[in-house]
Amino acid sequence: SMLKRGVASILLILSMLYLPLWVTGILSLGAMVYFRWFFEAVILFFFIDMVFGAPVARFLHVHTALTLIGLAVLLLIEYLKTRLRSYHA
Repeated sequence: SMLKRGVASILLILSMLYLPLWVTGILSLGAMVYFRWFFEAVILFFFIDMVFGAPVARFLHVHTALTLIGLAVLLLIEYLKTRLRSYHA
């Protein structure tokens, strides 16, 4: 499944460059659910923050707000996967 993961990572990078942020967010969320510990999305969010990000007042003027949100979502999804009876990794 490493090939699928690599293809997904490349598609996410392309979506970051050519598609709106909300599309990249939805694709990243889907990859986080589909793949186990998809840290590539968090790394992608870091690059988005570094290239496009500005300090967000709601998050104490942190430049990496999207990265922190992405990490929190990844941790929550992985926790929920362990709680679901139907999910088998």
